[in-house]
Amino acid sequence: MSPCQQISILTEEQPVRPIHAINTGIMNNHTAKTIWAINRLNFSRDFNDRFESIIYPDGFNTAFSASHLIKRGTEKKPIKILLKSWINAVYTCYLHKSVQEEGEMLVKDKENLRKFLGLAIFVGTLSFILWASGTSIYQIEALASATVATTVFLVAIFLRIIAGASLAFTIRLISVPVGLYVSLFSLIQAAEVGYGFIGSFLAIITAGFLFLSCMNERADGQQFSQNTTACILAILLMLLLPVAIFAFLAQFPVLNLWQPFIFIQVSGSFLALYLLQDSSNTFSEKLVFASAYNVVLQAVMSVMFFIILTGSMSDGSFVLNVAIISFSIIFPLGIYLSTLIYAVSKNSVGDVSKIDIKNWHIVEGYLFFMAMVVAPPSIIEYILGQQG
Repeated sequence: MSPCQQISILTEEQPVRPIHAINTGIMNNHTAKTIWAINRLNFSRDFNDRFESIIYPDGFNTAFSASHLIKRGTEKKPIKILLKSWINAVYTCYLHKSVQEEGEMLVKDKENLRKFLGLAIFVGTLSFILWASGTSIYQIEALASATVATTVFLVAIFLRIIAGASLAFTIRLISVPVGLYVSLFSLIQAAEVGYGFIGSFLAIITAGFLFLSCMNERADGQQFSQNTTACILAILLMLLLPVAIFAFLAQFPVLNLWQPFIFIQVSGSFLALYLLQDSSNTFSEKLVFASAYNVVLQAVMSVMFFIILTGSMSDGSFVLNVAIISFSIIFPLGIYLSTLIYAVSKNSVGDVSKIDIKNWHIVEGYLFFMAMVVAPPSIIEYILGQQG
């Protein structure tokens, strides 16, 4: 049997007409050439010459490879196409990333606008109520709110520049304790001058809104630069800036903060709380836990000392005693803020929601202290006073 009979397409008598029938260009694609290069070995040389003279008049060259696909891979033209494909792929990925980033920025802009609108509504409502009720805000009261915002933003910007920490994450972490810290300075100042007690609460309100504006920010996947110098400078900036603002703008009695007895009391409580923890906790976790709950403990002890001192408190010693009692909370708050900055500098903040819980416990202790020390006369006291 001849090769023509084997494929059942051509016969020995009519080889030319069927070959012309498939000479439409389809045999010039690389797949067809590859198949022919493999199967031509099954036919006679005479048939191959007749077939290729019609289908491939310029010659069917297999000098490089038995397959034209393999031969094509050795040419320079596909390399250019491959490079072009890579360039297009990279450009497409970059363009997709840019579009995605622009979309995320647009979403963040909308979120920020919504938060700003909420803050504006609250400030407007509060201002209207104060205006309608004829309540005046003293400068030292407004100073407390401004001091909280200034301190939080400057520390956040500093850590962003030096350590690469997220602005929103730092604000979420320190706004509440900074608000309590400044609030106690405002309380001492108000006791000194006899007015401006609303400043203590404005400081807390400001801190609360700063926290709420960044409450969804987390440290997941963020790596901050571990810089000891930056850590120390951030702590000093955070603790000393409020003191400097009140000292220069409100003549704050800085010397009243020197209380060696309070240093010993707070330091001893902090060390005890540190040692009582599970040894499996990390160093940063132990520091943050001990310093946070030391604030709560000192708030309770401050109320206890306030009750004890009330019986023997004279007009001349009242302001000094209020400063001493308030400093017993200011000092542990300073330690707590320092441990938070240390945790940020060591990338060991962990689950930030646990920090939020500690901050809430601190606020509870602070409110208990304020309710006992700064509480206005109760209804019963007012009635008894009218009767007397």
